[in-house]
Amino acid sequence: MLGLLVEAGYAVDTDESFADYVIVNTCSFIQAAREESVRTLVELAEAHKKL
Repeated sequence: MLGLLVEAGYAVDTDESFADYVIVNTCSFIQAAREESVRTLVELAEAHKKL
């Protein structure tokens, strides 16, 4: 996915404070990973990031 975004001309950064859009990639099979993803998505949504 990262390669496709770069190829399409998007700038990529690991610091979401610089991002206009955020992609959260996680494992949906492990309960702890799902819970962490939900927390992350809520925090990003509250920061008005486009998910």
